Amino acid sequence: MKTFARIALGLAVAGAVAVPFALAGTDGGRTIELMSIQQRFATVPPVSHTAPPAVGLRMVFQDRAFNQSPQFGRPAGAQVGRAEGVCTLIAVSRKPQAQCLITAHVPDGQIVVAGEGDPGAKVTRYAIVGGLGAYANARGWVTGKTLSDTKTLITIHLAG
Repeated sequence: MKTFARIALGLAVAGAVAVPFALAGTDGGRTIELMSIQQRFATVPPVSHTAPPAVGLRMVFQDRAFNQSPQFGRPAGAQVGRAEGVCTLIAVSRKPQAQCLITAHVPDGQIVVAGEGDPGAKVTRYAIVGGLGAYANARGWVTGKTLSDTKTLITIHLAG
C-alpha cells in the first residue's frame, strides 16, 4: 500500500483544479496556467502509523491560486482565487483511488470540479461540472502537475 504521505501529496492538485478555470471566464478555446499552493489539509478520521488510510477516509483541504504570468488584470505571482474541497478514499491498494469534489470561490461566482483517480499521482485530471454566477455554464477539464508536497502547476483547458 502507498503511504499516506503519497496520498496527501496529490490533494494540492485536487484543490487547485477548481480555481483557475473560474478565473478564466467562460470563453472557449483558452488554456491558462496557474500555481496552486496548499494552505490547509486534514483527514477524518486522523491517520497515523497505527491507523493507516482506509476506504471512507475523508481528506479536506484549502488551496490558493496564483498567476504564473500577468492575467486577469493582475501581475504574475498575484493571488487570484481559492478553492476548498473534499476527497473520499474509495479504494486502498497499490494504486489508491479517491472521489473528489472541489468548489472555487471567485468574485464573479463559483465553479465546481469533480473527478476520481489516484490522489498521489504526479499528474491528475478532473472535469469541470458547472458553477454559479458567471460560471453557471462552465465546461472543460483541468490538469494538475505536482511540483512538491504543497505546489501544483495547473493547466486549464476551457471548452469552446
